Amino acid sequence: MIRCQSCDGILTKNEKTCYRCGDPAPEHAKPVQNLIPLLLSAGLMVSLGFTAYWFWLGATP
Repeated sequence: MIRCQSCDGILTKNEKTCYRCGDPAPEHAKPVQNLIPLLLSAGLMVSLGFTAYWFWLGATP
């Protein structure tokens, strides 16, 4: 059985929302909610890459 990520309530396969707290079921989560952490981590990696580039290669005459 699937459990709610917020309140740890038990969900059946047919439920789209939790009966205890009303949050969406994990497999029925909106795609935007999964995209935001991906964009944040990609932005962090790009900024670290630019920082390393300018720190080592940008300081040469």
